[in-house]
Amino acid sequence: MGARTYRTLSGSVEDRRGRVFSRPGALTEEEAESLLQEALSNPEDVARLELLRRGLERSPVAVFATHRTVGAPDVIQVFLRMSVDGEAAKVFACTVSSLQRLEHDLESAQFVVEDMSVQVAPTARLTHASLKAAIQAWCERLMPDHAAPRVALDPWEGDVTKPDSSMLDLLLKKPDEARVVTRPTVSVRERKTGKAEILDRDILRGQQAYARHQIASARPFDAPSRWLLRRPEDNAYWTEIVILEAGTIVIHGDSPDIAFRWWRTMPPAKLVRSVAMSNFDYLRQKIVMGDGYVYDTLSAESDVHQLLVDAEKDEEEELAQELRDFIESPPDWANEQEIHEGLVSIKPDLWEFPFGRGPSTNLVFARAACRRLMELLDQ
Repeated sequence: MGARTYRTLSGSVEDRRGRVFSRPGALTEEEAESLLQEALSNPEDVARLELLRRGLERSPVAVFATHRTVGAPDVIQVFLRMSVDGEAAKVFACTVSSLQRLEHDLESAQFVVEDMSVQVAPTARLTHASLKAAIQAWCERLMPDHAAPRVALDPWEGDVTKPDSSMLDLLLKKPDEARVVTRPTVSVRERKTGKAEILDRDILRGQQAYARHQIASARPFDAPSRWLLRRPEDNAYWTEIVILEAGTIVIHGDSPDIAFRWWRTMPPAKLVRSVAMSNFDYLRQKIVMGDGYVYDTLSAESDVHQLLVDAEKDEEEELAQELRDFIESPPDWANEQEIHEGLVSIKPDLWEFPFGRGPSTNLVFARAACRRLMELLDQ
């Protein structure tokens, strides 16, 4: 990136600060101030910010799910993992872009406003460190009365192409409703994210279980290398992570008990990072001990209802009607074989689809433990 070709103007509304980046001569200071006044006063964003503030107050570590925008690797969407009405949720926080992306955008636009939904990172390209710094800067400029959080990054599990705020029903219509978050009653069929919500709940449980863990003992240069994690105040969820030969890592303790093998030797800390940053489908293929994916009835119902939604969307009425009949009078949802055979009889090419199967608690907690160790090693 060459010499800077834009100017920056700053402003604030109450305790919220923002910036306007513009081409030279494109805006007067008064016009930039007007843009910021409007951007930092948006009632929906103010309500969302209040919800995020409450989420940040509940945990010593703020876990942000991140997703690279399709077609724009230097633009990352950031969501705070938190509990909303007792349910695990991902609440949209902001979109982070690099300085290089900012200059690219200003080639076609007169200005870019850094409002409550946008944060420009302090580096030309986005890295793990610069993304964490950008999230902390976003928190500090919009919630200056809140202590800067300890940020942990968690890659998004699944496909997302835009900030999906409708999933959480969090963009409130009026500022005075910011104290109350309501979730409309909808059927599983109407909730396309049913199975994803189940996984989100388990991921949040794992992150909360390990949020206060510290390294009780470390022997990274022994053979085998090992780290013991536990909470300072008690022995709950003590976990030991052991590195064996041939790229094998064992995570055991109160929860979970599982082992992965990469079939190649790598530095112990890098192997921990490999588990921490891999998605569940990939980790399932690496398991050599313990359960990876398990069947549960809620996931099965969600999968079948999703099939119906897809059939109706594709206007496959005959298939949709057969699925409706199946849902109204299904076999025992707890019987995986009966459910699978019943669906294959409706549509034979579904025989390979793992209905009702998702990451086990063992798998979710193992990755959470490695992520916590990675975070501690990076400090």
